[in-house]
Amino acid sequence: MSNKSFVYLPINEPFMLPNGDLDPVKYGSDGIHLQAEGYRAWAQALKPIITKLLDNK
Repeated sequence: MSNKSFVYLPINEPFMLPNGDLDPVKYGSDGIHLQAEGYRAWAQALKPIITKLLDNK
């Protein structure tokens, strides 16, 4: 069965430091849950993609 209703978005770069470590400003102490700055980075990474998808409707 072919499912084409998903899109893979490699948006990890805004969450990483140049050396490849997680940016502690964007993550909580558990390294999983985002802090406010992480949610801002997530929104900024998704904004152009969502805008493009909505414009194509």
